Amino acid sequence: MIPDRMQPDSAHCGPVAIAHALGIKAAQVMVDWPDKWTDHRTDRKWWLWPIDTPWNHKKYLERAGLQMLPIPHNNYPVNSIVLLHNVNAGRNPITQFICGLIYQHWVRVLLCDDQQVIVDYGTDDQPLKTYDKASFDRLVDGAWPRCVYQIGGAA
Repeated sequence: MIPDRMQPDSAHCGPVAIAHALGIKAAQVMVDWPDKWTDHRTDRKWWLWPIDTPWNHKKYLERAGLQMLPIPHNNYPVNSIVLLHNVNAGRNPITQFICGLIYQHWVRVLLCDDQQVIVDYGTDDQPLKTYDKASFDRLVDGAWPRCVYQIGGAA
């Protein structure tokens, strides 16, 4: 069974974020995913290639008849989906960038103002996380690719 929220062994944060934004089940998102995704414990194809990328998100939404609407820099509307990069790992800017490139997590924004951003982290044990705005900006922009979007209706 594919859980609707991430468990400690889960790696299906993108489908969870999309599902919660659309009000559907994560399992359904995974069934309709552009790449074959049958195991919620990994987001890799052939143990290496990531399948939970912004490009897969765009393909999924297009197949569903929806649009991926990019959001400009440092703007996080309610229900937008954001890719966070773990740029806090590592000891210097190079290793921080590399860790940010490798260790990523999709979240859904619940509230954003000038001071803080509250997100649904998609996990079962700690679903809500609060960040100060500057720290959140760093997690979004600290590595590649930068991806913040809302889901729009048919084109």
